[in-house]
Amino acid sequence: MEQAFFEAGKALIELRDRRLYRSMHKTFDEYCLNRFGYNRSRSYQLVDGAVVVDILPTAEGQVRPITKLEPFDTSNSEVVI
Repeated sequence: MEQAFFEAGKALIELRDRRLYRSMHKTFDEYCLNRFGYNRSRSYQLVDGAVVVDILPTAEGQVRPITKLEPFDTSNSEVVI
């Protein structure tokens, strides 16, 4: 797995949650745009991605129940949620 996006997302979460951007910027969005060139959408893509990766299973025993599921058929291009 590429760690760069995860590390960037975790850093953005800390900056946002601890409001470390407030010394020079009024908003988190403004900080991300000025500091990294990330628009609001990109900033939150990284944050959301890091949150998902952070909750993924890390041990074989955690994924064992999933092995009993039927494989997902990727040949069908239509995904129904």
